Amino acid sequence: MAEMVETALPDSKCPVCGYHFDACTSMPDNNDPRPKPGDLSLCINCASVLYFDANMSHVVYEHPERLDRQTRAVLARGQEAIRRTQEAIRKAKAALT
Repeated sequence: MAEMVETALPDSKCPVCGYHFDACTSMPDNNDPRPKPGDLSLCINCASVLYFDANMSHVVYEHPERLDRQTRAVLARGQEAIRRTQEAIRKAKAALT
């Protein structure tokens, strides 16, 4: 299995939740880990399905149901991991107060 690769990005934000991005991380099985226009992405904060536009800004991907089954499954696993992580962070913060 290939490594995950982090790539610096122009500063952009999630169009859904406003989270600011300055980097992205590739999936381990991606043959070309550098993002390019049209590639899909997930917001690490709200788990929205996004894609990179020509300026490498994030845009909402309006119809994920139209993607092939394998891509939808990969996105769903990523979304679930993000949601579990965000919930663990919320619980940890709550425990500190």
